[in-house]
Amino acid sequence: MKSNFTPRLMRNQKASKLPFGFSIKYFLIILALLFQQTTIYAQTTQSFSSTSTWTAPAGVTSVTIECWGGGGRGGSTFINGTETGGGGGGAYAKKNSFTVVAGTTYTVTVGTGSTSNSNPGGDSWFSSNTTVLAKGGSTVANNIASGANGGSLGSSIGDVKFAGGNGAGGSNGNNGGGGGSSAGTAATGNNATNQNGATAPAGGGNGGNGRTGGNGGGFDGTIPGGGGGGVRSGNFGSETGGDGANGRVNVTYTCPTYGLTSTAVAAAICPGSVATINLTGSSAQLPVGSFSITYNLSGANSGTGITASFTVSSAGTASFNTGVLANGGNTNITITNISSGSGSTICSSTISSNNTAVISVVSVTAGSISGTQSLCVGSDPAQINNVVLGSGPGTINYKWEQSTTSASTGFSIIGGATLVSYDPPAGITTTTWYRRITESVSTITCTATSAAIQVTANTANLPSVVAVASSNPVCV
Repeated sequence: MKSNFTPRLMRNQKASKLPFGFSIKYFLIILALLFQQTTIYAQTTQSFSSTSTWTAPAGVTSVTIECWGGGGRGGSTFINGTETGGGGGGAYAKKNSFTVVAGTTYTVTVGTGSTSNSNPGGDSWFSSNTTVLAKGGSTVANNIASGANGGSLGSSIGDVKFAGGNGAGGSNGNNGGGGGSSAGTAATGNNATNQNGATAPAGGGNGGNGRTGGNGGGFDGTIPGGGGGGVRSGNFGSETGGDGANGRVNVTYTCPTYGLTSTAVAAAICPGSVATINLTGSSAQLPVGSFSITYNLSGANSGTGITASFTVSSAGTASFNTGVLANGGNTNITITNISSGSGSTICSSTISSNNTAVISVVSVTAGSISGTQSLCVGSDPAQINNVVLGSGPGTINYKWEQSTTSASTGFSIIGGATLVSYDPPAGITTTTWYRRITESVSTITCTATSAAIQVTANTANLPSVVAVASSNPVCV
């Protein structure tokens, strides 16, 4: 009979003779792939110990939910000699996968630990009490020696469920009963023994100790969902049982890696305007949802850590507006971060490629004018002259405005006034301000406005009677 021993040995020998460099090469490739997987698919867990809300970040389509119910309270006494029992621990329930919609806000209800001997620990759930629910532990009524049951397995809802641990009964003349622990992530909660609060399995909360060694109240359970301990009353004491601990809700999800394939400026702008920045990326890099973006500016306009908001309606494309850019000249924009979510529910990615563009802010100057003067009502003002011409790209045009209100408000266009200087008409009746607008016409039309020149119509020194053969008034 032919043996297979030798061929196997030979195969093993051949395998052992693979080049050392070949083995190292493939080991490094595998290591790099594992690192990449960890970086892209790292999970985020947000833990709630009180009722709140959770908003799904863009690109997050499903979550895993874990709930622990609140702990029950240990028994209290009122002029009674009973050593009371411990409260029950909260149950655990898990929903392996729950579908969510980006931008939608969901209710997170965390069961409160019982602080009343007439109420159990509260139930914990996510979105609705039919999605996933962990029952709270039972509470020991006043003057009762027996321990309370842990949160019910049968009344909880989820793909994975474990009951909470039971509280221990009080021992007359000796001690109050310890509180039961809440359930763990993979095991039923532990029952308390004597005065000792139960130690929870992994992920759960311990029960509070019952009072021993002297009269007094029970001790509180620990979060999540530990039951409170019972009291030692002695003869006709009035003592307060330990409170149950609040439950907990964990929301676990995978944040996508946001990114860009291009950053572009929609068009040149005038000083004092905002620039529209167009973004593109893959549908995974820019999924549908609401985002916050962080960017830096350098050049004619500068700033760091500036933020703006934008919404992606069609995956892969988006745009946002910068803040007002006051100065003319080229301005560089660099995108540094894109995030989505609200509060502490944030998915955030540092952006380091395809993230720069140049914003062209058209530079226009108004130049300057002169001609401030004071004259009598009805006089003919002197010409307001150009001092420095306005400048800018393309064709330069001029317009003039006047105001009888102030140097900054109430201006209106003067029809037909389009030269570098302006000669106001005779017959001025009130103080008037004049200014020149420089208009630069290239790919876009931008303007700059000069400082206003004041022409004062003086009425203070007009005589009441003028004995001259002239139709013109005279200032004296």
